[in-house]
Amino acid sequence: MSKVGAAQCVIAVVLILVAAHVREWRVGTVGTFPLSAQVRMGLTSMEACSGIVGACQSISFSELTSGSTVDGADRMFLLSSAATYFASWIVPMLLIVGLVSRWRFGLTNMAKLAATGCGVLLLSAIMTAGSWSGEGDLSLGWAFYLSLAGGGVGLMGCAYLIMPVESYTPDDLAAVLLRRPQPVEYALAQAAVSAHPRPLQAPPGPTGGGDPTRRDPLRNAVDVDRRSTAVDTAATMLRFVASECTIGRAGLDVRAGHGGVDTVGWDEMTTLMVRKLPPDPPFEGKLFLDVLTQRDDARVPLRFMATTRANYAALPGGAGRTSMDNFRRLSRLILDRNRNVTFAADFGQFLDGGNPRRFNSIKEFRGYDSRFG
Repeated sequence: MSKVGAAQCVIAVVLILVAAHVREWRVGTVGTFPLSAQVRMGLTSMEACSGIVGACQSISFSELTSGSTVDGADRMFLLSSAATYFASWIVPMLLIVGLVSRWRFGLTNMAKLAATGCGVLLLSAIMTAGSWSGEGDLSLGWAFYLSLAGGGVGLMGCAYLIMPVESYTPDDLAAVLLRRPQPVEYALAQAAVSAHPRPLQAPPGPTGGGDPTRRDPLRNAVDVDRRSTAVDTAATMLRFVASECTIGRAGLDVRAGHGGVDTVGWDEMTTLMVRKLPPDPPFEGKLFLDVLTQRDDARVPLRFMATTRANYAALPGGAGRTSMDNFRRLSRLILDRNRNVTFAADFGQFLDGGNPRRFNSIKEFRGYDSRFG
């Protein structure tokens, strides 16, 4: 769930409640001197202060509606004010319930209902402002605009809440479970060594001076096999997925499937793209990183997933605890080696620790993937 959406819902609740409980919807002067009075109107009552006497009197709208002197225009104003007042109570409750249900249970039904309530609030507030009969020199007060702001911010917050629920990958769970070294990590290392008797080796190079190609095979094995040993169905369904990658001084040595090793230099890389796959099976919201190159004209990307075995320990700072961390560090290394590499604005947010965007449907992902040869 977006923190921006949650913050917008909280702000909307405050704005709506404040606007509903102040007498600043209509302010001005009624009558002529010396019988004029300063009037401040709210949604349920009004206050009139005499300029000569200096006394103020509060009048409830419920008293006016029960009288016989209220004409049709004024009655419309009073009814719309009452509707706005009740909406100003109901909508904040819907926003709070929608926020909690989205945060705790991933449900969006209440958020959709809250969005409808925000629309009703905006409509009733506009009707309240437009149905005033015009008697006296009364102008719209700041409470009206505050109510509009609250309804608008609430709509935007609900839009964030209604967005599809993020799918958590095994790497996301590993980030929580492996915050501190655990005994199971050593068991994973032993299993990794058994499963990969010939781990990927970095190209020969100097052994000192902070060379990024230096690596610890055992540490790399832990990073590779920290994930579930089950076959990643999503990776088998996608094209261009790299099965192995070696990070070297000159670039990346990549093997796709059972093919040969292809060396891609840093200066051949052009674009970086990170996304989450659609939530539908078999993709289930898995994370991937596409590195586009200028080779040939096919623009075939180097596609990294959690199943890609790579010597991430060779990255500056070593291997991360999750694939997302490793993709960030690999992307920073690529950008450091080639300053001409481009990326979208949301990719910059990903580098700063944000969550990558996700394709909402298989159709949307296929539209992106079909661009590549």
